[in-house]
Amino acid sequence: MMNFLSLAILVASCGQSVQGSAIEIPLKSNRGRPVIEVYVNNEGPFDFFLDTGAGSNVLDISVAKEASLIVKGETTLASPNGKGIAAVVYGEVTYSIGEVEFKSRKVSTSGMDRLSQSSGLDGVLSYRLFEDYLMTFDFKNRKLILEKKNLNSKGKNVVKYNSENSIIALHSKIGNLSLSMDMDTGSPDFISVPYELANQLSFESEPVEAGKIRLIDSEMTIYSAKLKDDVQIGSIKLESPNIKLTDFQGHGNIGMGFLMQYDVKIDQKNKLVELTSNGLQPRTSEPRIRTRTQSSPKLSTENLASVYAGEYEGNRKIWVQNDKLNYQRENAAILELNEKSKDQFALTFPGRNISLPTVRFERNGSDQIVGITFIKPNGQIEGTFQKTK
Repeated sequence: MMNFLSLAILVASCGQSVQGSAIEIPLKSNRGRPVIEVYVNNEGPFDFFLDTGAGSNVLDISVAKEASLIVKGETTLASPNGKGIAAVVYGEVTYSIGEVEFKSRKVSTSGMDRLSQSSGLDGVLSYRLFEDYLMTFDFKNRKLILEKKNLNSKGKNVVKYNSENSIIALHSKIGNLSLSMDMDTGSPDFISVPYELANQLSFESEPVEAGKIRLIDSEMTIYSAKLKDDVQIGSIKLESPNIKLTDFQGHGNIGMGFLMQYDVKIDQKNKLVELTSNGLQPRTSEPRIRTRTQSSPKLSTENLASVYAGEYEGNRKIWVQNDKLNYQRENAAILELNEKSKDQFALTFPGRNISLPTVRFERNGSDQIVGITFIKPNGQIEGTFQKTK
């Protein structure tokens, strides 16, 4: 979640599209979060997170230099731990995205060095840049659609949102507890809530530590648990889902693990959001507890095929042949998948010593495989690519 101080006063110019009033922009994925190609002052293209959890635009200092941005001063941005982050402020910037240009009077660089190193991305682009358009995140078809239209406030799946701190906040309920949840495409998680609310929730079992997350300025422990209560977000009801608990205070968080299963429309002029199911499976999982001495049993060939074999986005195919789990993308070389641990496999090129990514299979709340993520040797993550067949 990239809750930075809102620096940008955003003004969008008119654009054209080959499909009339609709502008379609390809969406890529990085760690399950949406990425678009952006030209900055006609330099690029650069890969930016498109983040509904960001109130302003932030870019890597290398992009600022390449685009010859002019330094205007320094400021302090809000940070997750509340201490603030020193930032350099640059003057007017032009972003070219698809066939449309947008102008922002200010942009900052801060903390992006860590983000760039871990993800290979060049910046974070706030959804606010598109305030003059109806935005549609079409995750199933991997595209962002911009239209000069408004949502119907009386539509079946349309809900009003608040925009505290320039972030989209949806009214939600967990059991009898009412709270605001930030709609955050910058988070790969399903749903998370502040740990301080744990004593007001009912769980199937006590929350367990699920790992740590690296923030721009700190590190945070996260916990996982299965709720007894249902979660209500607008007209959407989730029955006893798994959630994360974090030290963020105040609001809950709705991340890409939840959002990816919907066509998400955002009407900023009227502060409306529409969530319509797209048929994709949600990306969430049961809490996993494993000690160092525990290991997952190796699966038989038949089980490998029944669990992992199938077709995945990007013309990717996984199948069993000669007692081996194989992977191939389109007409590329056939690679082998060697099990490292539950749902994680090392990609290998038979007969050659080449450093290749690890493949991680993603499961939903019903423990079904719904996609694959690639973890490169340098720690960068590519995907998730949804299972299609």
